[in-house]
Amino acid sequence: MARDELTSSTNPYVGPRTFLEEDARLFFGREREARELLSLVISEPLTLFYARSGAGKSSLINTRLIPGLRDEEFFVLPVTRVSGALPAKVTEITNVFAFNLLLNLDPNQAEPQALAQTTLSEYLQRTKEQLPDPTLARVLIIDQFEEIFTTHLDHWQERPAFFEQLAQAMNQDPLLWVLLSMREDYVASLDPFARMLPRRLRPRFFMQRMDAETALIAIEEPARRGGRPFAPGVAETLVNNLRQIHGQTKDEVILGQFVEPVQLQVVCYQLWHNLQARPLAEISYDDVKELGDVDMALGQFYEQAIGRVIKETGVTELTLRNWFENHLITESRTRGTVYQGRETTASLPNEAILLLVNQFLLRSEFRAGGTWFELVHDRFVEPILQANAEWRLRQSPLVQAAAAWERAERPREKLFRGTQLREALQEVNLETCEEPVKSFLQASQDAQNERDLARAQEEAEKEARIAARLRLLAIGLVIAFFLTAAASVIALWQSQAAQVQAAQNATLAIVNEAAAATAGIAAVTSDSFAVEANFLVQTANAAAADAAQAQGTSEAFAQENLDLAATSQAAAFLAATRAAEAEQARQDAEQARLEAEQQRCIVLSQALAAQAILTLSQPQNDTELATLLAVQATNLPCLGETPDIEVRQLSQAVLQDVLTRPYYNNILRRSGSPVRSLTFSRDGQWLAAATDDGIVLVYDLFAPGNDPYQLSQHTGPVRTVAFNPVTIQLASAGDDGLINLWDLANPDQPLLTLAGHAGSVRALVFSPDGTRLFSGGEDRSVRIWELTADEPQRSMMVISEHTNIVFALTYAQGNNQSYLISASAEAVYLWEVSRLPQVRPLRLSSNQRFANDLALNRTGRLLATIGSDASVRLWNLANPASSIPAPSSLTFNVAQLGAVAFSPVGSTLFVGDSTGTIRLWEVPAFTTDLGQARATLLGPQAAILGLTVSPDGQFLASAAASGEIRLWQLSAATGGVEDAEYEILLEQACKEVSRNLSAEEWENYLPGQVYIPTCVDLPINNR
Repeated sequence: MARDELTSSTNPYVGPRTFLEEDARLFFGREREARELLSLVISEPLTLFYARSGAGKSSLINTRLIPGLRDEEFFVLPVTRVSGALPAKVTEITNVFAFNLLLNLDPNQAEPQALAQTTLSEYLQRTKEQLPDPTLARVLIIDQFEEIFTTHLDHWQERPAFFEQLAQAMNQDPLLWVLLSMREDYVASLDPFARMLPRRLRPRFFMQRMDAETALIAIEEPARRGGRPFAPGVAETLVNNLRQIHGQTKDEVILGQFVEPVQLQVVCYQLWHNLQARPLAEISYDDVKELGDVDMALGQFYEQAIGRVIKETGVTELTLRNWFENHLITESRTRGTVYQGRETTASLPNEAILLLVNQFLLRSEFRAGGTWFELVHDRFVEPILQANAEWRLRQSPLVQAAAAWERAERPREKLFRGTQLREALQEVNLETCEEPVKSFLQASQDAQNERDLARAQEEAEKEARIAARLRLLAIGLVIAFFLTAAASVIALWQSQAAQVQAAQNATLAIVNEAAAATAGIAAVTSDSFAVEANFLVQTANAAAADAAQAQGTSEAFAQENLDLAATSQAAAFLAATRAAEAEQARQDAEQARLEAEQQRCIVLSQALAAQAILTLSQPQNDTELATLLAVQATNLPCLGETPDIEVRQLSQAVLQDVLTRPYYNNILRRSGSPVRSLTFSRDGQWLAAATDDGIVLVYDLFAPGNDPYQLSQHTGPVRTVAFNPVTIQLASAGDDGLINLWDLANPDQPLLTLAGHAGSVRALVFSPDGTRLFSGGEDRSVRIWELTADEPQRSMMVISEHTNIVFALTYAQGNNQSYLISASAEAVYLWEVSRLPQVRPLRLSSNQRFANDLALNRTGRLLATIGSDASVRLWNLANPASSIPAPSSLTFNVAQLGAVAFSPVGSTLFVGDSTGTIRLWEVPAFTTDLGQARATLLGPQAAILGLTVSPDGQFLASAAASGEIRLWQLSAATGGVEDAEYEILLEQACKEVSRNLSAEEWENYLPGQVYIPTCVDLPINNR
């Protein structure tokens, strides 16, 4: 069947499963990624292909990459994996990951034991001759490669050997190509093994999640080729419905950036299935509303997924439905997260969790030292709640009551009691009924027993109180008599007691003075006793010698000898007594010294904790230093294994404060020459910074604490840096007029140096496909460099319109058109890229004098500019070709604004000023009203010169005139530590910081103490 042909009975959507190779004619929307991945795999023998879970990696491989490789005359081996259940009779497996890979390559192997000790290179060499054409290059595709870190955890020590086997196989066979496909959250786990592989695994391809434009193609094309196209605007409505996510409140719904492919397929599959009985015609709004309801389709998908889990694991339906509501959906009807335990996840077996992940109902994320799970999208929240509510209505009152009790976290007031409980126990067998009904009835029984027991005790106590009253009445008269007699005795006793207390107080004062004096003279007394004891021992020895001599001379001296012996014994006894007293005095003195040292250590720890609190209150907002001081307060060797309880409580309070504060920040560089530009790499791993001392600093954010790369080929200040959005190439430029292109895989020398500007280069930006580089500078020109040309220097184009220095450049896409935007002191221009360099630009008209920065929001339709008049202008670029509305403006009471940036996720605008303050606004699409700032970040107390946000929107990097580079966490404050145990707080603290205390800081806060790292897993760092 031709690719364009589909029968009327064929559903052009595959539903909630991976596309297979035979589904190639149904796969749409990823053509650009398919071309780029195919080109990279052909050119690189080893490639890493990664994306977020559920983005469609396996589908792209099956439908586009494998057929494309075959068209290029590659022989593609069966797609394989490194995981799998081990056959029962197979023993002595050399490497479990290699064994699984070979078993998946050869699933019909009659004797799996034959592969148990076979290496990858041995197998491939042995099977090479069986190929139809052994001269063809072979491609080995290992899918879901993250399983080398998530399965067979008891064989972790075999991982290095597997990578060695893979490298050996590629070295021995120059015709072997390898593609590793894995989830992006496990890419960092490859770093320790990358050095073992060819080119250190540097060729990598990242596939972004499905955006609205791609989703529209994936919806419209299959329907069109199936003979039932969507009416104009209908598919867009469906895409927007799939993009919906919750805002700050449960009632606030906003359009997210991405669409989940599984949801798209579920909804479209269900819509097409419901339309098949109708004649072929356009799919209308009414059809989508009636038969393609998103909530209904997602609810059905949820029912099917949990049905399979119930069937395959034995988990009860009530338990599973309550688990979703209690752990994955919050009270505000948004997504929650749960942490994966060793065997269960929030009491649900991990076997059930894996089934839900494989059915794309849950997604996992590796962070904070473990794996967390959540629903794949906010769009599932309401369908799940609705499906659960409908299910409960069909259940018995007992099941409904148990479910309500479980959802409300088992409150006592929702339990059955009395007649209601007795009737329920008669209806069911308590031993065999399912959870949580069984727990509900048992808890009801326990509560009823407690009430019965309390009632019986109350009756007994009532009778006891009556008897007690009678006894008290009888003895009351006796007590009255004795009270009268005792009154005089008590008065006398109180007088004497007052005298005794006065004496005791005087004695106590004398004892305290004596104790203080004893500690001071203990050492002197010890030395004195030692001298006296030594003298007495010498006297005893002399007496003993005289006695021995007298005994040998004459019997007449016998009595004298006896006297001398007695004297010797007396002297020896006295010497021993003095020696014991001296030793005791020495021990007392040593104990006093140790206690003084311990008290000094406690005081030092308390001072550290107090300094941490003081650091949080200072304008510098150094949360990282405060965290280190709070941790170090209980980490002094002199404290021993059990820190002082007051120090521990104080440190715990500081950590709970700092770890739950919004916008936690790490200072990557504290001082030095000014930093004027910052940029993140496309995967968020690298942060590059341009400095006035001619050096480009490149930080590896996946290896916190490591020193940055220093790229130092410029001969003057570096003004700007930019990462290629497709590769890990970095461009840098500055006052020497040169543009250097660097490959971070080999950063020792620039790949390419471009010369052409007459004077300083102030701005750089790449085209989205990475093939062009645009630059602007002091010579008032914008230059275009074709990086794919054989000689980019010769093919360079110049566009001239500005009459002043070009300070900033950015690139906008939308409405099937691309624009280059340039800013200088006199104007901002929009250039239609497809018509450069001949086209005349559009000029944005404003009274603002532009200074040095501009930024676009994620849609490319909202432009922010800053000027020397300390103002921000917001421009609506929804339709630049027709008209550009007048901008909104906001002026600040500061000397100057230094940098502006939009988050690539959401709608946050960041503005940094000359005081070191960064302000945050939420600016929805097409809205040019700034309103009130959402938050204010206080940091370096020096002018902010550069701002940039990581591609995932999790981090903001800021650069200051003081040379400081700071990394701010934009995600929610660290959760789960408000009431955490202290050990968990310490562990979390060392995950948040990127360094240890420097030697200078240690000497400042801990003078005279031996340096020890505060967090042992981080390198000692002197930044």
